[in-house]
Amino acid sequence: MKSAEWNERYNIGVESVDKAHRRLFSIVRKISTLTEDEEKNKWSCMEGIKYLKGYSVKHFAEEEAYMKSIQYQDYELHRRLHENMKGRMLPCLEMELVKSNYSNESVHFFVNFCIGWLKEHILIADRAITGKTKNKWVYPQKEEEMSDLEEAVNHILEKDFRLESRLASKYYSGEEIGNSVCYRMLFQTRGGKKQQICLLFDERLSVFLAVKTLHESFSKLDKGVINAVEPLSKQIAKRLDEQVACLDFYKLEKENVLTYEQLVMTFERAYPRYSMLFSTSAGFLAVCVQ
Repeated sequence: MKSAEWNERYNIGVESVDKAHRRLFSIVRKISTLTEDEEKNKWSCMEGIKYLKGYSVKHFAEEEAYMKSIQYQDYELHRRLHENMKGRMLPCLEMELVKSNYSNESVHFFVNFCIGWLKEHILIADRAITGKTKNKWVYPQKEEEMSDLEEAVNHILEKDFRLESRLASKYYSGEEIGNSVCYRMLFQTRGGKKQQICLLFDERLSVFLAVKTLHESFSKLDKGVINAVEPLSKQIAKRLDEQVACLDFYKLEKENVLTYEQLVMTFERAYPRYSMLFSTSAGFLAVCVQ
């Protein structure tokens, strides 16, 4: 499990905000402290998550008020990041906990995701408020195009793979989703420009899709599963190209498997134009379009 220890580098220079961030780390750290008693563990997680949600809402409101008071130019985008976390991601993570009856594995996933989001959000989005860094969401996302992409991904997962799915995050910024495999495809558009898509499948989803399409027995993310991801990724990209007007995957120029670390490296300069995380009945899928 990732460390939830506070580090001074997370300070943005506004005492009230830094104090709230330290408190958020403390709450997540307590949730990560598991006991051997499953019933106590479940109750502790439920109470901890309830408190985390309540405190997050309070902190986001206070942070947004501060941004308004200094007329922060990226206020609206930052507010949407908050809304996405409290309105989509936290409920989605909580649903996963409930489905697994608060298993240790699901608690670990919840904690790791929250820690990853907190660190990334503070180090990039929050430090940008005080000019300590630059915002990485530099591309103007159009709501209509985001809705089209969301609808298309859900449709493909349901029709092609018989998977129930829902959008878990409209602003996926590379948070860890456990063992995973990522397939990157670089296309030339009809206008001669470049368009790239990365599809990140967590282990559960990768294994499920490999079994379903190859009709073979797989139980973990091995070479056979990774090999199955290639045609699956091409199939998904082709179907998205057919359904989403803002995508133009005309000619495939380059393709390769990325490690999770390599995917995160592609986010270092700027986040993709569209970067979404979907929760399916068989695992998580991230769709990142540059």
